[in-house]
Amino acid sequence: MSIDKGNILTFVNNKLNRSETTIDIELQSVLDDLSQGPYIEATDASQTLTNTSEYLTKPTLYFLMNSIILHNGNNWLKPLKPFRGGYKAYREARGNVETVYVSDPEYYVVFGGYIWLWPLPGQNYTLRIDYYKLHGTDLDNIEFSDEWKRAIQFGTTFEVACKRKMTGQMEIWATRYGAEKEKQRLAHPGPARIVGS
Repeated sequence: MSIDKGNILTFVNNKLNRSETTIDIELQSVLDDLSQGPYIEATDASQTLTNTSEYLTKPTLYFLMNSIILHNGNNWLKPLKPFRGGYKAYREARGNVETVYVSDPEYYVVFGGYIWLWPLPGQNYTLRIDYYKLHGTDLDNIEFSDEWKRAIQFGTTFEVACKRKMTGQMEIWATRYGAEKEKQRLAHPGPARIVGS
């Protein structure tokens, strides 16, 4: 099963007694709002790490790191750990070191569009980045699991009510959306956030 945009449109029209033909802007607004949590898992296995690399590129629609695991050609290594203190502490620890280390990277820090590594790699690696992502703009492929259907329906109904200035309906659907969103947030706590990661 999957959440279907057409079914959401039907739900909105039935609940608000409307005949909307498109809800793309309102639906995207809800998906953007719901994406502000670790709820959609993704994997990037497309990158490689060379002995001259200082960083990896942050994956598309990245929201929050789950893990980075390197493969040295023979074995999968232990997952990298977040660098304590964030990017500033990383830059201080790194200083002006320009040489490539021969040890395996052990730490990472996400900053800007990159994932910075320490120590610098001394060989080539393949890798897998598991992360949580934001929802994209392809509304024909809603990436949330079925348990989010009510939150998406309620939120989209609220957004359409706002657009049409339906004050009474706005209050009803804001309350229902908020309650369902909180219910799902509590059911999907995600990983503990680490300061600086």
